[in-house]
Amino acid sequence: MRVFLLMGAAALCGGETVSEQVVVPFWTASKPNISKPNAGFEKLDAEFNAVAFYGSEAGGFYNHAAMWHYHNQQFTLSWKNAPESEDTPGQRVLYSQSVDGEHWTDAQVLFPNMSTNANPAAQFAGPYAVLNGRLYATSTPAIISEGDAQGAQWCLWPDGLDPRNCATPDAPGSQPNGTLMMRRIFPGVGTPPGPIFWVSPDAPAAELQEASTLNNISSITDMDATTQSDISLLTPHMEELPCADDAGTLKCEGCKEGCQLYDTLPHIGIANERTHWDLPAATKQRLGHNFTDVIVYRSHDNVLYSSVRDGTTGEWSAIDITTIPNDNSNINAGVLPDGRTFLLANAAPNTVRDPLTVAISDDGLNFSSCFAIQTCHDLPNR
Repeated sequence: MRVFLLMGAAALCGGETVSEQVVVPFWTASKPNISKPNAGFEKLDAEFNAVAFYGSEAGGFYNHAAMWHYHNQQFTLSWKNAPESEDTPGQRVLYSQSVDGEHWTDAQVLFPNMSTNANPAAQFAGPYAVLNGRLYATSTPAIISEGDAQGAQWCLWPDGLDPRNCATPDAPGSQPNGTLMMRRIFPGVGTPPGPIFWVSPDAPAAELQEASTLNNISSITDMDATTQSDISLLTPHMEELPCADDAGTLKCEGCKEGCQLYDTLPHIGIANERTHWDLPAATKQRLGHNFTDVIVYRSHDNVLYSSVRDGTTGEWSAIDITTIPNDNSNINAGVLPDGRTFLLANAAPNTVRDPLTVAISDDGLNFSSCFAIQTCHDLPNR
């Protein structure tokens, strides 16, 4: 099964080191060879190809950075949608749903355009949250300055409460506080989602007040008791963030304890785009130390960087370079039902993010196989 967002404009398709303190994921799969089809990787067959949305002048040519989640026997897919180009005024978040991954509902607005004449803005789709068994969609509007959104794209929740993390040493920037928006996704494909609300009780920021009023965005304090109880699981730190006040970043898509100070990051173009997975029990036992989980970072070095958490202290190791290739693009990882780790990326550097690949690790550290799962050359034209 493959699902696509098709853009009407130019598209981007987009050894283990163990010591007392150092654990680094690594690559033993075949190396990418860009002179060969699919960079030399075996291409997996799919039962079907499905198109969720076509870009158009009326609906927005630029569609990118999709987020999706499977919950209550249904897929929910959301993405940022702009009139012509990425992170420009008018960018909003659309969504579509499916029960089988093949047939998708017509796209609808999930989070609205938050631009005004005084403060042009761009919406950024964030990862979903499951709280007390209920699914919530997230988005963060960024105030555009000098033609960009100042790195706000991957201020993952709950970073949106305080966007001190919307930048890296290589790409400084700032945004107003309290920009995280959420709304509940109900069971049943086609069921209208709940009202949009600001997660921070101090929101909206002054720059977003006019747009908030025009779009009838609620405050968390105005939401029902169930919603407030759910959100309290995600944001016990509404008044005090769990990371350093002056320089820190939350990690693991909302992990309360994950913290890596940006002061320690090497200046090699590490982006605020990262992904996370838990290590298998057998790997933890083999290492002889209570390492619990891994996070990897996109970088400009054509490889990923990583940090590993010590479950005893809760501390993360210093960020280190891996041998895992990536074409300076977003990454997603997780654990398969059989316990293996998957890493979805673009494992062929310098190929304009083509093909899309999935790498597999039996132990959560050694990625020993990699397959191409989609290429721009296979996408249907319209």
